[in-house]
Amino acid sequence: MNKFWDFHIHSGLSPCATEEMTPNNILNMAIIKELDGIAITDHNSVGNLASFYHLAKTKDIEFLPGVEITTREEIHVLIFFENLDPLSHIEKVLKEKLPDVKNHKEIFGSQVLFDKQDKVIGEEERLLTNATQLSLKDTMNLAKEIDGILIPAHVDRKSFSVLSNLGFIPPEFDGRFLEVSRGIKKKELYQEFPFVKNYEILQNSDAHQLTDILEKKEANEFHLRKKESIMQALQKKS
Repeated sequence: MNKFWDFHIHSGLSPCATEEMTPNNILNMAIIKELDGIAITDHNSVGNLASFYHLAKTKDIEFLPGVEITTREEIHVLIFFENLDPLSHIEKVLKEKLPDVKNHKEIFGSQVLFDKQDKVIGEEERLLTNATQLSLKDTMNLAKEIDGILIPAHVDRKSFSVLSNLGFIPPEFDGRFLEVSRGIKKKELYQEFPFVKNYEILQNSDAHQLTDILEKKEANEFHLRKKESIMQALQKKS
């Protein structure tokens, strides 16, 4: 059974996302684009995941909870987890490790919390795009603590990526996947960083507006066994 996924989408909680990025709008657009599943990965927050998680159960689409954490080294990493059980732990860690800097929404944009009917139920006051005090190793440990999976984000970029900021993949990273930006030609990436060939590549939208969400023809395709979840597929060793 083949499934098509976009694993990197921002809701209106991320200040760089547009106000149209509500739970219903995102899930409905993903259905229109014939995706089988999506993940929401807001910057340094899991505040909207419960609304998406419960809403997706009423629609013909799968949902994987996630978060995009900015490490102390200013590296973006994606962490995914099977269900909502780890939310309180992740919230606690991020609350402790994210600098207490107020968001100025007239400059950076609003950081909106929604219920599953798209009603605004609050705003996050702290600026979510700052680097946390979590090191890259800390985020790897966090992923293991919650039985999640960590994937370095957009490793091809010249900023906020593990390759731009470190120049290599740390040996303690035992994951199977790296994410590269939409439209990047793998051949060019391999020429610059030959060791990337040792990993499987995900190409996601990093959508901040509805039209950016991947079409089925460009989405990540997984062949799942009967009763195998997407999380189980991601956690499998190649």
